[in-house]
Amino acid sequence: MPLFGYKCKKGHTTDELFKYPPPDSIKCATTSCRCKASRTVSMPAKTAGRWGNGGNINGTYCRSLGKSFSNNTERDTYAADNGFICSNDLASGQMDQVVHASIKESEQNELDTNKYKDILAKTGDKTMAVAETFSVERMKANGVLDDEARG
Repeated sequence: MPLFGYKCKKGHTTDELFKYPPPDSIKCATTSCRCKASRTVSMPAKTAGRWGNGGNINGTYCRSLGKSFSNNTERDTYAADNGFICSNDLASGQMDQVVHASIKESEQNELDTNKYKDILAKTGDKTMAVAETFSVERMKANGVLDDEARG
């Protein structure tokens, strides 16, 4: 239940718990007064720094980073220092590009694995299977090796 503040004409103040909506006025809680007390406008509590920061002695555990932080600023600094980017900071469509590139890379890795296994089954030679699966020309074409690599 919410806590509401009341003040009478003589300056006595009290806080009372009421279900919403609270009454606009009550009898003063001071036994010697008992006059009409009107509801006051309450100010919301402000925490230190940004909203939600400060006052948390134990910190808050961030599952995505696997670490506890005492405030959002500390969490954001840690994430930036370790190369993490908030998805809100990415340009429109950038996340889709990253996901599609990852899928394409996974598909290529699957093809390479199958090719390696086929060559190994035919020849029984691991060195030949690696050399044929990952030729220098193919690695240059994929951008894994620069043009100065010899093959």
